[in-house]
Amino acid sequence: MKLFLRTAFVQGAYFFLLGLWPLIHINSFIDVTAIKSDFWMAKTIGLLLSVIGLVLLYAWYHLQNANSLVLLGMASNVVLVGMESYYFSIGVLPTIYLVDTAMQSVLFIVWCIYAFSKNKYE
Repeated sequence: MKLFLRTAFVQGAYFFLLGLWPLIHINSFIDVTAIKSDFWMAKTIGLLLSVIGLVLLYAWYHLQNANSLVLLGMASNVVLVGMESYYFSIGVLPTIYLVDTAMQSVLFIVWCIYAFSKNKYE
């Protein structure tokens, strides 16, 4: 249970803050991530990440341990790693996105460790 709660907190806080960034200060977001022509897309994805983050933070706060929350965390990691890796490889995304790809990969590994552990409820 400790690993679940820690992972839910870390990913929840990371997604929530990362998701709010383009909404709060689009100029710094563009400075770091590269020029965007589709501001609506950056803001929409930001909101979606914030919602996922809030769900994981809710689970952490209420000590809820559910397979669906583990799936939410893992699936969002896989989607982001896949999309960021693909669009980086074809030259669409700048190198800074590899930092997030690494973070998503680490979170995915931690979720896997939790999902396959025998002592999930400790």
